[in-house]
Amino acid sequence: MILPYLVLRRFAPRDDVLSTLAAAHRRGELSFKEATSTASIVLLAGHEAVTSMILNTVYALLTNPTEMARVKADPKALAPVIEETLRVHTPQPVATLRVAAEPITLAGQEIRAGEWIWISLLAAGYDSKANACPATFDSTRKPRRSLSFGHGIHYCIGAPLAPSLTHIAVTQLLARYPDIALAVAPDELKWRRAIFFRRIQELPVTLR
Repeated sequence: MILPYLVLRRFAPRDDVLSTLAAAHRRGELSFKEATSTASIVLLAGHEAVTSMILNTVYALLTNPTEMARVKADPKALAPVIEETLRVHTPQPVATLRVAAEPITLAGQEIRAGEWIWISLLAAGYDSKANACPATFDSTRKPRRSLSFGHGIHYCIGAPLAPSLTHIAVTQLLARYPDIALAVAPDELKWRRAIFFRRIQELPVTLR
């Protein structure tokens, strides 16, 4: 999906990220693989993940009246709601694929060298050893342990940006439509059936 647009920007540049990457490739500063990989990351992590995060946060507020009331009473309460949404409804449910370089044993599971490993970041947030009553949405919980942005050297470089964008979007939405409410019963809502980018398929609401 990215490839044709990146090629097009080489011949018809614009004032955008793709044109910058295409120019860097043309100058030999990036290989074509590096340019396409970076463009894909910008699209997926910088757009798809953030829009999913915004949608899931609104869903969390609309399906948890106590949390919504807390945010309306104190706008500062939105930040922990976003953090809890990342734990319970993280838009990035799995990490990127890894290959075992050597035989290892994890939690009693034997993994042979060369086997693929796919870690569930969503499941980590529901680990009862890390979070008490993990299925309960509670923005006041302390501590809150989540791997939504990864860990260590693989910690997401966009971790400070994504919650900020979500905070701005949700704050503006509630300011304009303070009485926003679900237009259907919560059990009628469906999650998108996809491994990457977990989000509600549609979120019908009433605006007054």
